[in-house]
Amino acid sequence: MRDYPTSKAQDQVLSALGLTASGYGDAERTFKALGLNVVATRVGRQSVPSITRIDTETGGFHNDDGWNQTVEFVQVDLSKVSQWMS
Repeated sequence: MRDYPTSKAQDQVLSALGLTASGYGDAERTFKALGLNVVATRVGRQSVPSITRIDTETGGFHNDDGWNQTVEFVQVDLSKVSQWMS
């Protein structure tokens, strides 16, 4: 399966965090491991990254039986990308 190039938003975030990725899919896997969702948002004529944290609590119901799980993400200093966090 072909892996597409990273997006500009992904490149900006990866660069700020000092990370690299071989393509779009690799960048998505890296962000998921960090608990981040990275998308591009238009601000005027520019496209800037928009980062949200992935919730650490998951759960649901199956046959009236509830369950929950806490997900642990790789810890990284996000201060360099705080301007893009929402």
